[in-house]
Amino acid sequence: MRSLWGLLLLAAALAGCPQEKPPCTLTTCPEGCCTAAGECMPGNDKAACGTGALFCRTCAETDTCAEKRCDLVRPDAGSCPAKFHRCVTGEDDVSCAADDDVATCGSRCKPCPSTNGIATCTAGACGVTCRAGTHACGSTCVDDTAVNSCGTRCG
Repeated sequence: MRSLWGLLLLAAALAGCPQEKPPCTLTTCPEGCCTAAGECMPGNDKAACGTGALFCRTCAETDTCAEKRCDLVRPDAGSCPAKFHRCVTGEDDVSCAADDDVATCGSRCKPCPSTNGIATCTAGACGVTCRAGTHACGSTCVDDTAVNSCGTRCG
């Protein structure tokens, strides 16, 4: 009788214990992401973005959590965040691109050309940085000692 009473007390004590959540794994969180505390989140929030039980990521200020990944804000009304500009690269492909990105410089949204130098993009304008012994002629770096471009001339 005593052991039955002890078992009943033990069962009552354990019934009041909180249930532990299972660990955040691909099995328990296939569609969401895991926080550092091991909690499964839906994965569609800028503060907890991700999927496949990977660690949740906090998206940058200029990003949004779209399809459970951090992506640069896509302009709906033709506007982009500061230091970004609107690029239309296809019929349905509109995005915001960094103002100083040589791959999408300025309103052209095309790569900056460069021959024999390093392409640059400053304030939305393409430029070129030339190596020692050369100088810029448009978007091309030419040899300082060539007949047609001797010194700082462009031939």
